[in-house]
Amino acid sequence: MEGSFSSPAEYSPSTTGTSLLSETDESDYSSSYFDLGLGENGLRIGHWNVDYLTTTKFEQIKLFLLANMCSGRSQLDALFISETFLKPDVPDTCYAIPGFIIHRRDRKTNGGGIMALISQDFTAKRRSDLESAEVEAIWLEVCPYKSKRSIILGSFYRPPSSRMDDDVKIEELIERVHLLNKETIIVSDINIDYKDRKNYDKHRLAKGLRGMNFKQLVDFITRPVSKTCLDHVYCNQPQRISFVTTADIGLAGHLPVFVVRKYARENLNRQSFRIKYRDMKSFDEDQFKRTLEQIPWETAFVFEDIDDVVYAWEKMFNSALDDHCPWREKRIKHTTQPPWMISAVIEKLHFRDHLLKVARKSDNSADWANYREARNKAVSALRSAKREFYKNAFEENRNNPKATWNTIKTLIGSGKLNKGISKLQSDGKAVENATEIAEKFNSYFSSIADNLRSGLGNTPSDLSKLVNFVESCKDPDVVFSVPDITNAQVLQIIKGISPHKATGIDKISARFLRIAAPILAPSIARLINMSFSTGTFPTRWKTASVTPLFKQGVASDPSNYRPISVLPAVSKVIERHMHNSLNASLWIITCCILDSLGFVGCTVPRLL
Repeated sequence: MEGSFSSPAEYSPSTTGTSLLSETDESDYSSSYFDLGLGENGLRIGHWNVDYLTTTKFEQIKLFLLANMCSGRSQLDALFISETFLKPDVPDTCYAIPGFIIHRRDRKTNGGGIMALISQDFTAKRRSDLESAEVEAIWLEVCPYKSKRSIILGSFYRPPSSRMDDDVKIEELIERVHLLNKETIIVSDINIDYKDRKNYDKHRLAKGLRGMNFKQLVDFITRPVSKTCLDHVYCNQPQRISFVTTADIGLAGHLPVFVVRKYARENLNRQSFRIKYRDMKSFDEDQFKRTLEQIPWETAFVFEDIDDVVYAWEKMFNSALDDHCPWREKRIKHTTQPPWMISAVIEKLHFRDHLLKVARKSDNSADWANYREARNKAVSALRSAKREFYKNAFEENRNNPKATWNTIKTLIGSGKLNKGISKLQSDGKAVENATEIAEKFNSYFSSIADNLRSGLGNTPSDLSKLVNFVESCKDPDVVFSVPDITNAQVLQIIKGISPHKATGIDKISARFLRIAAPILAPSIARLINMSFSTGTFPTRWKTASVTPLFKQGVASDPSNYRPISVLPAVSKVIERHMHNSLNASLWIITCCILDSLGFVGCTVPRLL
């Protein structure tokens, strides 16, 4: 039994004709516009003839791919873009999308070109052996989700000027794929009108595809101006297709075509984007400080073990913080929404698509002219908004290199989408359990130093000459020691910590630590001095929260990640105090050595 296929929705243009914005929240409005309505189940594949892939068109395509990622998945798992007009000298980084791998087949002459964007969640291999120099095509062998049975996804472009010998080459190309005896889905602009069934059924290429058991699944108009169905979906297992549909998006002369292949619900690896944050809506800084002043911090020091003291101190502080800034959790809907995609721009995009529906329904030359005018205005609005945003961003961050570089990375599209790590390969076995993945990373990162050391062998290191030389030069009265830290020093160091530092395992952010510094300084100073006097560094202060950051290569290989370690913000205080003390002592020793060697002008206070 064949699958059921839905056609485009009926057109019901607005009667207002001016503005389509309602009183809904701007983010919800943006979400609804970029929602393709394909659902979250199955393998979702798209094809779009964009007739020259400009930067403006690419920005919109990127948003359609990544919008509404509440389930941790993009709206499409694979997208084939035809007639890109890209040249081989244009780097992939110009069209990078977080979470996607790019495959290209550029035409060396003017026009043409195909780009494939495939989700990194899949195991995908480019089948260059199925491609030929005469036909613009891309073939991919994909294993979706947890399936061990691969399928072939492909796209080819057949120009309108194609002749019979060109069709023969395309047919021979598809026959190579057919002989693999694998399920195959082809999404292509073949420039043969399926609406003209009489001529379509007699066409050589259509006959050849039918002879290889490929069924054409698109029966709606895909090029509104000519009222033709030129963008097709062919499948040799049509019973496994849920539906085929399109969307009235006036980005180009062709409408996008989407096909959803059925997959079992339990095979989907869902990872919702959720964050935990402190609710600051009712936060009163003065009231928070008054609460901290009433806490008996000295009760934490009744314990002899410094780890118990630190635990009790953290518990009292977090308890007060929870009362004033309780934890909240929410799903992130627009993790990839660019800041320049404001409601005014989205309204113009929406109005453009609205006029496309009107023109398709009326087929009136005036309505088509209105649509083209709205399309041009939408492109101009998007370019202006983006240009204005970056102009202001670079101006505001003129003296902030880090912020400037972050802005540049958003401009060139080098950011990475954090979709979580669903699988690792360890000792030839696949590890998918989250706890086991964490243990594998922990084992790998903690063994890096030992592996490097073992490769060095037994290198002799006699430092006695250096030690004797330093001892003979330095003043014997100069002895290194770490003085007790004062309340004023604690306050000064905390004020120097950036409020944007990440939070460690103690859940105490640098921002709140800075706010509470005047009240907490005495107890923190006492904690640090206790650490020095007992010769014990608190375990909590040297326990880091480690995040594996993907670099490049195969995502399932632990060696392709580097660790990002985050320590508690309070530990920065003792680190800075130790640094300052050691630096002062080394400076004194250095000046003593320089004095003994005859250098003049090295004056330093003799701090004993």
